[in-house]
Amino acid sequence: MAEDNIRPFRTRDAKNVPTEEERALHKKIRRHRLGGRAAIVVLLLAAVILIAYFYMDYQRKTYSNYSIIEWNELSGMENSNSVSFGGNILRYNKDGVAYVDYTNAQIWNQPYEMGSPMLDVSDQAAAVADKGGNKIYLFDEKGLTGEIDTVLPIQKITVSDADTVAVLLKDGSVSRVNYYNKSGEVISEMKIGMDNMGYPMAMDVSPDGKMFMLSFLSVSGGSLDTVISYYNFGNVGQEYKDRLVKSKTYEDSVFPEVEFLDDSTSVAYGDTMACIYKGSQIPEESATITFAQEIQSVFSDATHLGFILSNDKEGTPYLAEVYNLSGKKIFSEDVSLAYTQVKLDREKVILFNDTEFSVYSLSGIHKFEGEYESTIKDVISTNKQSRYIIITPTEMDKIKLE
Repeated sequence: MAEDNIRPFRTRDAKNVPTEEERALHKKIRRHRLGGRAAIVVLLLAAVILIAYFYMDYQRKTYSNYSIIEWNELSGMENSNSVSFGGNILRYNKDGVAYVDYTNAQIWNQPYEMGSPMLDVSDQAAAVADKGGNKIYLFDEKGLTGEIDTVLPIQKITVSDADTVAVLLKDGSVSRVNYYNKSGEVISEMKIGMDNMGYPMAMDVSPDGKMFMLSFLSVSGGSLDTVISYYNFGNVGQEYKDRLVKSKTYEDSVFPEVEFLDDSTSVAYGDTMACIYKGSQIPEESATITFAQEIQSVFSDATHLGFILSNDKEGTPYLAEVYNLSGKKIFSEDVSLAYTQVKLDREKVILFNDTEFSVYSLSGIHKFEGEYESTIKDVISTNKQSRYIIITPTEMDKIKLE
């Protein structure tokens, strides 16, 4: 081995070798540091547990009364209806539509004259049409985005985030579905007759405007069957006749409502079942929820499906149930309120009629039930658990449950 590759052993200078006292001191310092870190970990864990405890306790909290902490007069727009849209509220009646914030401060308004206005909203677009008339107005959060004139009388509308709108039109003994862009140009049209398809009951368009879902009733051999059809307005649909990419018949069943929850999730609601479809191009049935009794009402948000069913229990004529999109039940509560409307809003089930409202959390806590001092038009949950917006014919009240 070459001498250049030989390295001498390193030796420690005797004066740098720690004494026994120094070693003991270093050991105490290390123990102190470890103990300090352990104490910090324990304190942080205790804080997390304490926060979790108070959060769970807050979630379980119930209320028996309320106080009005802010009210705003709803001047003008007599006999109007209201709906949440884009973080604010759309108010509409026969004379026009107005977009206002929660203090009733006007953001924009659009006058019109309609005999029977009807409204449909998506996350980013809204459409108001004159039922039985020929006019449609399209809006976003900034105001008017388009106008559509139809030749035939309007029966139903459904709008997408892409500012496209599907319109069910009456043409004598048959119906037509026309699909328009915001400039009023017809993208696609379809004829529906009792002789070749059946009676159209419900329809919806996907948020991206590429898929159209239709439920129509077919009478065959004395039985009432429902056909759920999907039409693809994108590139995939070009390969199919009439763009019909999916069709399924449900025998002896009526499906009076359908909806898209997002671009790839849609639901068909039957009289005793709900069928969940997945797929943004060619939807396929992924789950079915069935009930022994008839469905009285349906409600939903982006990730849940809710149902009101009849109930045999004395004093609670209704049963409210909520499912996730895999068809698993996550909420079931007996309901005594004689409700007229029900909704899912910020993880809460809200039921109300003209004089009373009731609130349940999805964890099964009955947060509140009681009478309100004015006629209730709508109940809107806020980002604070105990605070709600109550819309009446003349006021927009912010209340705090107590």
